[in-house]
Amino acid sequence: MVRKELEQYPVVNVKTDWYRVSELPHKIYAICEPYHFQEVISFLILGETSAILLDTGMGLEPIRPVVSKLTDLPVIPIMSHGHFDHIGGNYEFDSVWGWPAEATVKASQQDEIFAEDDPNIQPDAFERPVEIENYCRRAYKLNPLTEGQEFDLGGRLWKVKFIGGHSDDSVVLYNEKEKLLCTGDLIYPGPLYVKTGLKEYMDSCEKLAEKFADFTLICSHNIPLADGTLLSRVATTFGELCRGMLEGEADCRGRMYYRNEDVELLIWPGIRD
Repeated sequence: MVRKELEQYPVVNVKTDWYRVSELPHKIYAICEPYHFQEVISFLILGETSAILLDTGMGLEPIRPVVSKLTDLPVIPIMSHGHFDHIGGNYEFDSVWGWPAEATVKASQQDEIFAEDDPNIQPDAFERPVEIENYCRRAYKLNPLTEGQEFDLGGRLWKVKFIGGHSDDSVVLYNEKEKLLCTGDLIYPGPLYVKTGLKEYMDSCEKLAEKFADFTLICSHNIPLADGTLLSRVATTFGELCRGMLEGEADCRGRMYYRNEDVELLIWPGIRD
């Protein structure tokens, strides 16, 4: 599904039936995968001397040829976190920067074949027919990120910040001069997946809201750009949930769904404050 919000951005023809590339403001390309229900987005961020590729997608189709059509600059691959839909193309690069959580380091060293019954590769997960056989997340070389690490793209400086909540290896990237914040999966328009503690997630959103409320958010699912005020609305929703002010509904997998105006939360079973 191509969301109507994407229609406002120019489409770049990269001769692929899987990716849809949108040219965003701020010299950024959104490399979208709109035909899977996750609707994951990778981002190519251009500078004068190099570029950042934030995440490498699901790996159902190679992403490096797409990137090569968009820039001749040296590309620095960075992963927002280690979930499968963000690292599928990591193996295509000599190495990838990521937060060195123990599980992430271990996972980077070995291939992982998806179970046949994994809901992410069932026919109803796709909007169009896709041939999948032995879908595999391949091993890759991990370069460990550090808190506050900087990447100078030539006139564009991006900094790394570790942020808990969505996963144990999540980071955000930000550009203070241009007021841009890449949120990964911590914040985006649509149901937020909560698999860690509620308070940890809330605290992370509150900390980001204090510093980045007037930034433009670059989000890794559904819609690529959002207003920084979304940070405080998500933090408020978590606060109300922790205080028992919201009523939710259970889905068929035992997860709890909550909605508070434009904020949606999907809480995995067993998650507590």
